[in-house]
Amino acid sequence: MLPGCVRRGDPALDVVAEPLGVGRSVPVMNSPPGRISPVLTRFTVDRSSPIALAIAKSDRRPAGSAALVTLFASNMTLKPGDRLGIMITPRVLVLWDIDHTLLQSRGMGREMYERALPLVFGRPFAELAEVSGRTELDIIAETLVLHGIEPTTEHVDRLARALTASYEAGREELAERGRVLPGAREALTSLAEEPAVRQGVLTGNLRAVARVKLRVFALDQYVDLECSAYGDDHRDRAELVDIARARAAERVGAEFTGLRTVLIGDTPRDVEAARAAGARVIAVAGGQSDLDELRKAGADDVLADLRDLPTVRRLLLA
Repeated sequence: MLPGCVRRGDPALDVVAEPLGVGRSVPVMNSPPGRISPVLTRFTVDRSSPIALAIAKSDRRPAGSAALVTLFASNMTLKPGDRLGIMITPRVLVLWDIDHTLLQSRGMGREMYERALPLVFGRPFAELAEVSGRTELDIIAETLVLHGIEPTTEHVDRLARALTASYEAGREELAERGRVLPGAREALTSLAEEPAVRQGVLTGNLRAVARVKLRVFALDQYVDLECSAYGDDHRDRAELVDIARARAAERVGAEFTGLRTVLIGDTPRDVEAARAAGARVIAVAGGQSDLDELRKAGADDVLADLRDLPTVRRLLLA
């Protein structure tokens, strides 16, 4: 069974027909009603393994569309009343930016540099590189240059470790000062209930820092952090898209090429990264960029925020 494909709460299926032998098909119906409509469908048991395939219509998709469902049976003969676990292969990879898309840390990002850099290099903090839409590796390297420090791999790694430690120590402060942006939790929760969607993050944050931020606000439960890409994976944000795709493909056994990957972010750099990777992009004006700037950058769709859940769902699931 592929890791990460079967999730807690996925519906089960009841066999509602005559005993089934190898190579025969039987109608099944899901019970209890859930993310797949309780409509009659059929599956066939494979001749060489205890795996059955079914096409099940879904009430969350346009009429006439279908989802590939893989059923795992304990043996090659099924009878009425048998219950089968269900695995639905995701068809869309949704990659969320974190800062100013899902949450705000309200100035703590700069303060972490103000605390960490003097500890590591013994000199006062003077200036932070521009951060909007950039990866942490890129920000660290430029910030070191601004302080007259050569951005060697060792120096970058030392500052990255210090930043991570500062965030770990500042969890309570982050919880008090920061906030989840309007509609973000509701959008994450709703999409987490969609078996055809796999949610991850695509963020400029260091992996460990991203984990801290999401966990502090209890958002980590909705995303798969192993189907994600981070600011310490590569300096170029556009490269992160293919890194996340590769991780998701390995984890769930599905390819998320082209428009099957959707980025959601708040900066023109998010839009540029999606465009360079051939992905769709929904821009949310939760940061410094307004709606017009995000439209001009080439976003497929632009939202003021995430509060209109039906629209968010429509854009992602259509």
